[in-house]
Amino acid sequence: MTSTKIPVDKDFFNKLKCIMPSKERQIGLSAKIPELTPTPEIESPDVVIYAGTSPRRKKFLQYCFPESEVLSFSAGEENNNHDIYRIMCNKLEVVAPMARKEMLKRPGKSGISVASDIESFTIGLEKGGIVATIGRSKPKEIGEVRQMFLEMVKASEIAKINPYYQVFASSGAQEIKNGKSPVRSKDHTCYIELDPDKLKFLSTARGFNKYVGEFLDFFSSPQYSYNGAHPPIGLSDVAGGIDLAVLAKMGAVARIDESYQNNPKFRESLRYAINHSTIGIHTTVLRPFNPTIDDRIKNWQWLGNVTDYALNFTL
Repeated sequence: MTSTKIPVDKDFFNKLKCIMPSKERQIGLSAKIPELTPTPEIESPDVVIYAGTSPRRKKFLQYCFPESEVLSFSAGEENNNHDIYRIMCNKLEVVAPMARKEMLKRPGKSGISVASDIESFTIGLEKGGIVATIGRSKPKEIGEVRQMFLEMVKASEIAKINPYYQVFASSGAQEIKNGKSPVRSKDHTCYIELDPDKLKFLSTARGFNKYVGEFLDFFSSPQYSYNGAHPPIGLSDVAGGIDLAVLAKMGAVARIDESYQNNPKFRESLRYAINHSTIGIHTTVLRPFNPTIDDRIKNWQWLGNVTDYALNFTL
């Protein structure tokens, strides 16, 4: 569990930018990670290798590179140190020998490896009742998720701010060569503020049962499954067991970054945040290999369907 002390006032979000850099190596912020300067566009790769086992990310890469052969390899077990940048880089390192082996079977072909890691942090309580931002791993039991909701409610009441959570993502792409090649990386975050009354309801037995029901409904819905491309997942498959689309559908999301629920830009903010929290691969790392990547994401039917589903409030 990783935590960062936060100021107890209503202006937390503005101050967050000032206090987080002291922990950037723990939680994967890019303050001290030099990003490569833009490079000339590279011809679309013949092979794209995803370092991981997520069906969603593999399908995402197939959508982004429709003319490429997309393969995936397990990158091993992840640790819980919350350093998402290091975890992402480690995934690339783990699959590198397999990626090079695959390219040897395809002489004259070009290839890239892609990896991503996501971590959720919520307002919470440390021992002694100290309000802090808490790194949330995938829950082992369903009860952990309700306990997290209860903790978020109590912490926000103590701090006198609305409850919130943040999703940090780190992604990278690397050309597959015999020697080492640089990793084009991007770390990014979304800030999600929750409605305190809705969260308080979700922390009750009745409200939590409804959350679990909505969670299962969403991840088995045709909008999510996309003709069977994405198999259903459970609470234990999501960091903290907290899902943005489900919370939005239940009307519990009050703000995403600077867009409030009644803001005309809220839909676009939600769309971006869902992609960020479910896929976590930033277009910056893929753009050198596909200059039309931004337009493809903008027109991605799956993401549009899921966003519209989430905006059909049920609570």
